[in-house]
Amino acid sequence: MVDIRKLAQLAEAIPADLGGGSSLDKLYVMAGLAARLDLRTYVEIGVYRGRSLLPLSWSFAARGGHSYGVDPYCREASRQADMPPAVAEEVSAFIEATDYDALHGDLLRQRDAMQLGGSCELLRETSTRAVESLRARGVRAGMVHIDGNHDRHHVLADVEAYLTLMDDGAVMVVDDIDWPSVGDALARAREKLTPLFETATYAVLIRSNDAAHVRNLAAFCDSLERHALRFLAPGPAPKVSVPIITYNHERFLGQAIESVLAQQTDFEVEIVIAEDCSTDGTLAVCRAYRDRYPDRIHLIERPVNVRTSTNYLETYRACRGEYVALLEGDDFWIDPHKLRKQVAFLDTHPDYAICFHNVLLSGDDGTPGQPLFTTLPETTTAADLCRGDYIATASCMMRNHLVEIPAWMYTLLACDWPFDILNAEHGKIGYIDEAMAVYRRHAGAVWSSLSMREQLITSMRLGLLLDRRFGFRYRDSFTYFLDAVRKAFTVELDREIRNAPGPMTALPPPPPAKQRRRGRVSTARKALQQRWRQWLSPVDKAVCAGEASAPPSEVLDLLILDDAYPHPQSSFRREEFDTYLALFERARAFSTGSAFSFFKDTRSIEELIAEHGEAAPLLRGMVRPMAELPPHLRARCGFTVFANNSWGNLDYFEANAIPFVFTLYPGGGFLLRDPASDERLRRIFSSLMFRKVIVTQKITLDYLVDNGFCPRDRIEFIFGVVTPATNLDAPSPLPRYGEGKPRLDICFTAHKYTPDGRDKGFDIFLDVARALAARFDDCHFHVVGGFSPEDLPLDGLEGRISFHGSREPDWLRDFYRDKDLILLCNAPFVLQPGAFDGFPTACGSDAMLNEVALFCTDPLHLNAAFEDGRDLVLVPHDTAAIVEKLSWYRANPSALRALARSGRTKAAQVYSFEAQLAPRLALLQRQIIGEELPADRAVEQHSAAE
Repeated sequence: MVDIRKLAQLAEAIPADLGGGSSLDKLYVMAGLAARLDLRTYVEIGVYRGRSLLPLSWSFAARGGHSYGVDPYCREASRQADMPPAVAEEVSAFIEATDYDALHGDLLRQRDAMQLGGSCELLRETSTRAVESLRARGVRAGMVHIDGNHDRHHVLADVEAYLTLMDDGAVMVVDDIDWPSVGDALARAREKLTPLFETATYAVLIRSNDAAHVRNLAAFCDSLERHALRFLAPGPAPKVSVPIITYNHERFLGQAIESVLAQQTDFEVEIVIAEDCSTDGTLAVCRAYRDRYPDRIHLIERPVNVRTSTNYLETYRACRGEYVALLEGDDFWIDPHKLRKQVAFLDTHPDYAICFHNVLLSGDDGTPGQPLFTTLPETTTAADLCRGDYIATASCMMRNHLVEIPAWMYTLLACDWPFDILNAEHGKIGYIDEAMAVYRRHAGAVWSSLSMREQLITSMRLGLLLDRRFGFRYRDSFTYFLDAVRKAFTVELDREIRNAPGPMTALPPPPPAKQRRRGRVSTARKALQQRWRQWLSPVDKAVCAGEASAPPSEVLDLLILDDAYPHPQSSFRREEFDTYLALFERARAFSTGSAFSFFKDTRSIEELIAEHGEAAPLLRGMVRPMAELPPHLRARCGFTVFANNSWGNLDYFEANAIPFVFTLYPGGGFLLRDPASDERLRRIFSSLMFRKVIVTQKITLDYLVDNGFCPRDRIEFIFGVVTPATNLDAPSPLPRYGEGKPRLDICFTAHKYTPDGRDKGFDIFLDVARALAARFDDCHFHVVGGFSPEDLPLDGLEGRISFHGSREPDWLRDFYRDKDLILLCNAPFVLQPGAFDGFPTACGSDAMLNEVALFCTDPLHLNAAFEDGRDLVLVPHDTAAIVEKLSWYRANPSALRALARSGRTKAAQVYSFEAQLAPRLALLQRQIIGEELPADRAVEQHSAAE
């Protein structure tokens, strides 16, 4: 998606004069079309001051693309043979007065100031020589921009030459087509390409014979042009803007639009429809209404599907009204005076930021039913809204321009609730007790299509995230919300347990309630709370008093046993276990804290638990020292990570008949072809309580199956590791090498397990650093972890290497902002026979998520997700080969930046909640409700395996 405001800002920073300049509408059409077609290479002939090159380079770079600007910057090449007499004298005088060296230097400085040095290359040579150079380098142009001039021969030659760089689907833009000197060139382009879109001053052509595709793209370019012209000449702002976001709403959208058109007002209303690349006929509906009401309806066609939150927020930003009344394409309004009533309220209540009303619920057919709410206060605040969302989108009107939208909001599945909170921080929330809209629930809707379990998990994730995002200002409110979600999840879990009997006895149904019924959910929830309090009291009182022998009268859903939780440096445990405890109300975690020494932390387990409780009050009391674990406990599922924890707690699981699941990460007592490790694995997998193992590396899966440790159907393969949600946020990097930063910063980040770090490749890193330092003066090296200058000789690196010590994740995120690449040369079986690291290491994946290019070894061929050369670079365990590879990337900083950006994008997918925590949660839920392998079938399968 192209931000027209940013595009305009970049273009307007570059003056247009007699020598040239591009209009914003042309730039927006070019950038939007390139995004729609996912074009990655842009070539411009005739750069001058860069008014089109730099904004277009920015838009291409945002997708990992590269741009080439061709201009000789010399007086002789600027003279033109076919200038009209009316301008000949003025243009000639301008050419003679221009300082081309200064012009070129200014452009280079501006490019670097925009941090485009790594993705935008200037070729200071004639277009004839440049095309030969580009062809020799294998460059294929996705988009070619021919800047017209008053020289018929040169423009025609440019079109003919650069057509040779264009493959099927490539686009050519010919500028200044109103000049006679460009006529022959345009005619030749029309012979070779298919005309796509044309204005009085420029033409867009494509190499394609697909008539339907061309027609669709032509209509898309028309929408882009209209949007740009509206931005350039907006006219007076309306009183109200109505943004309608729509995706696959062909059946419903007409009703939504008509309900806005039916509003009776004495003020101006604009309708801004944002169509998000629907796969049905929604776009045709949008265009038909736009063409029927061009003065009232403005249509934004997204180049690519940007999903709900981005479409919502960017459409809001396009609204010009004093007030914004929100509507989605599958809902509609039913009161023709709705806008008038809400405007009157906000006009007379300047201390209110939001005004909303009740809505009626409906199914697919749109027939109004029951109201969403029975009673609500007339005035609420942001703190009230954090206790749970009660503002239906179709009911909401807010003041415009109150807030700056934070980048993290674009990453959410849905953003209406947090966006309302953000606005409510600037004023109160007013409620009109009338139902003036219909909220339609149907299978195609994003939220309605989720199961109850998925909705509750999504709500829990969102609540935890928003608590952090709003700086814990509303901690009590979010804790209330999260507690309510957790209780509702417990009700849903109990329903599934009763309907899917498993190997353990299901909880009995709640006793009949004697009080007046308030609905099934309320009754079930209250009965559950009563049972929960009965269970909670004896256990927690016994634990707090040190009387661990007191058995609970109920069954835990999940019991987590560990040795490092809740230490903040074990961030994957914190994210994973915190999520489980937040979601499962009947869950507890017990930890020894014996692994704290690995983090060189002398604090006690009690101190870390207290600190954790302050950071996560919802989980307070749910994490206990292992010494307080009752000897007898009933639980539907036990859970551990690493072989040592599973082995160390196996007797407890068996003594208490607790079925368990564990994650077998590399390390932590798991070694390949080690007799002692193998014996422990056989003992774990032969347990009648074992249900499922999660493995994160393909070599682990193959080892377990090939050696008969575990049947394949009891292994869950999830490549990667659970990653904190905040680590998945897009970083805010500083300029990198080739973008105005003169130094290439190369990192080594690892935990120290051996004196010299050879298992992590520290020796190789230093050898590579020495070789690069001898070749280049602009390389600097960084070491993060428990390493020191005394570990290995540093000759040749004096003043060129920095040691930063062991650091926590928050420090690393800031550290990586200006680092360029990380080199990790892990060597298996060095720490001890059979020991190996996962791929990539947590340090490597963390660097990737911070947009640092990863160069690493993979001797065991563990890579199962990343593309070599695009997302990361695999290197051999060989100093000379690594030095040559890094030297090439140093000479090609744009390729290095593209590698870092692509790696960041891929890593965000691999380590996302959907890829990591979602399947783990699903597995634990299946075990808790009794869908996993029961004990009798476990015996059968183990007997067969043996």
